[in-house]
Amino acid sequence: MLHYTGGIIDGGCTVNVNHAVVIVGYQVDVEQDLGYWIVRNSWGTNVGVNGYFYIKMEDGVGVCGIQTVGLYPII
Repeated sequence: MLHYTGGIIDGGCTVNVNHAVVIVGYQVDVEQDLGYWIVRNSWGTNVGVNGYFYIKMEDGVGVCGIQTVGLYPII
């Protein structure tokens, strides 16, 4: 993810989770019939596309293990 410069990530990475990110939303690319997560990184706006990257939605652990460890705040 550190070298991401755009597009929708759809593989080519490990499922070993070694960095926390926040999924802030999702969209569907109608032309490609492809759903993807909008993810904010914690490295700042100089990494990715203004601090965000896009990763394909997929069942199970998800692409690059994005869905392996889910946390949410309890107020």
